[in-house]
Formats: sequence, structure tokens, C-alpha cells
Amino acid sequence: MKKLLLIFALLLIGCATFAVDIFDDDTDITALEGNNRVEYLQDLKREIFSHDCAFSLESDEFKKMIKTHKKDKNYVENYYAAQAGYTSFKENNISGMFTPKMDLMYMYALQEKHNIRITYYYNAIGHLKYIDFMYGNYPSFPYFARKYTTGGNLYSTLYCINEMTQIKFNKDGSTAEIWYKGKLIDKIKNIG
Repeated sequence: MKKLLLIFALLLIGCATFAVDIFDDDTDITALEGNNRVEYLQDLKREIFSHDCAFSLESDEFKKMIKTHKKDKNYVENYYAAQAGYTSFKENNISGMFTPKMDLMYMYALQEKHNIRITYYYNAIGHLKYIDFMYGNYPSFPYFARKYTTGGNLYSTLYCINEMTQIKFNKDGSTAEIWYKGKLIDKIKNIG
């Protein structure tokens, strides 16, 4: 029990370091075109990728976090709650991810209400697949999130400008997707 309390204390201390200043302007990326859009993305990438995860991914702290959340002990109830469209269930924020054509839930996300800067993504049978760390103004805008695999490898980085506009970078930042109102409007490769 003491180890578990220590892990959560370290998480809370680590989360205080998430409140970093980030690229914060009122540019409407959907109105930018050509080189202006690419230059904006290059500046944004430089700013976002200059901030690393608050936890050393090779540390015992990160490994314990993964081990503690490796299997969702309440996965049956959480799966059905997410599938039914619940946004809150048993002290967690919850959300389901569905296939676009058949509307089948293939993954769900849990965010502990007492620690909203970390989100855990589980597959349909409750095994941890990814972990997100939120930075900046979260849950207000703008903020960015870094998604890691359970092995500690960066999977993607998401910059949320507002409720309607997000920019998703691949793991090395070389490709950016611009999403507006839930739809991909542009994909730009070879960002310098």
C-alpha cells in the first residue's frame, strides 16, 4: 500500500511540471495556405518537441506506472460503460474509440478524475496500449498531449488549439495532420 501511495505522490508531483508554457497564439491554421501553413507547423513543432515527458521513460517511476495500469481490473464494466456512451464512470472520465464504418468499439480511454493530465488507453479486453501525458493549459486550450506506447516509445503528439482544431504530429514530427471539426483537412509531410 505504501508503494502505491508513493507512486501516486510521484505522479502528482510530476504532473505539476506539466504546466509548461506552450506555443500560444490566435492563428487560424485553417485559414493559412502553402508556405505560411508549413512555416507555422515548423514553428509549432520546434516549440512542442522542445518539451519532453515530465517522467524519464526509462525510470522506475514510469515502469511502475505502466505496471500498475497494465490491465484494467474493471475492464468489463468500463468497456460496456464506454460502449454505452458514458463520459464518467466510477471515479474516471471514460471514452470509447469506434471504427468509422461498422461503429465497433476497439479501444477505450480512462482518465482518473483526481489526475486528469494522464490518460490510459485500453484495448477491448482491458490491456494497456498507450498512455497520454497532457501539457499546457489542459483541460483548457491550447494544450498538447504526447502519446507513448507501454514500452516508453513516443507514438504521436497532438496539439489542440481549440475544441474544433487539432494538429497531430507523428512520432518524429515529420508529418502533421490538421483536423477540423473531427475531419482530416490536410496532411503535410516532410516538415523540417
